[in-house]
Amino acid sequence: MSKRIVRIAGHTLRPSIESLTNRMIHVVLRNGNTFYGNITAIDASGFTLTDQRTHKHHFSDKDLYEILYDRLEPS
Repeated sequence: MSKRIVRIAGHTLRPSIESLTNRMIHVVLRNGNTFYGNITAIDASGFTLTDQRTHKHHFSDKDLYEILYDRLEPS
């Protein structure tokens, strides 16, 4: 059985962040907090995620532990 969940470590995210802009993702921070939503903006130091309640959250690259997303979700 193949695995559907893709995990990207925080320190390896930069090369693939553009491909995640149209996906629902889970952001896991180093402190254990988890957020779910779409990437709506990318800048030099991090990115902004908009959750399902349309709240915006900005994350710095240094605070990320990992990003998770479902491989089968339509992009």
